[in-house]
Amino acid sequence: MLPAMSQGVRRFKVEAELIVEVTDPIALTREALEAVDAVPFPAQGDRSAEEVHAAAHAEVRDDVAAALESLTDPDAMVITDAGLQVVLVTAKR
Repeated sequence: MLPAMSQGVRRFKVEAELIVEVTDPIALTREALEAVDAVPFPAQGDRSAEEVHAAAHAEVRDDVAAALESLTDPDAMVITDAGLQVVLVTAKR
C-alpha cells in the first residue's frame, strides 16, 4: 500500500550537492562550446542575438566553472515521468 499524501502539501524542497573534479578542462571547454553553438540565442535588450551568442561563447571559453555550469542540467536529477514536475531550479557556484 502506498503512503497517502496529505491534502494541500504538494511541493517539497529537495537539496542535492554535486562535487566534481575537472580532469580534462580542454575537453570540458570543447563540449561546452559545442553546446553553446547548438543553442539559438535571442536578442536581449540592446544586444543582438549574435552579441549574446558571442558573450556566452566567450564566458565558457574563458572560465572552466562557467563551462561546467553550462553543461549541468539540474532538471535531469529528477525523473519527471514519475508524477513529478520541477518547479524551481537555482544554481550557484
